[in-house]
Amino acid sequence: MMMEPLYPEIAKSYKSLFPFKVGTTSYIYPAPILPNVVKLAPFLDEIELVLFESSGQENLPDPSQIQRLKKISTDWDVR
Repeated sequence: MMMEPLYPEIAKSYKSLFPFKVGTTSYIYPAPILPNVVKLAPFLDEIELVLFESSGQENLPDPSQIQRLKKISTDWDVR
């Protein structure tokens, strides 16, 4: 039996569809930044990375994640 995903996939790309940019933040799905960017990049023009640093919790990307984010940005033309 096939299970439906917990969160629906984006059905349509809005990339370059309008004379303005369509974007979102990096926290749409309940996951870290990188999985969100991977899922969102094919569908949007811009993804704003939400970074925070506080005692006991942070989400600052490490150098390898930064390189991966840069590649995604280039590959999908996301700013």
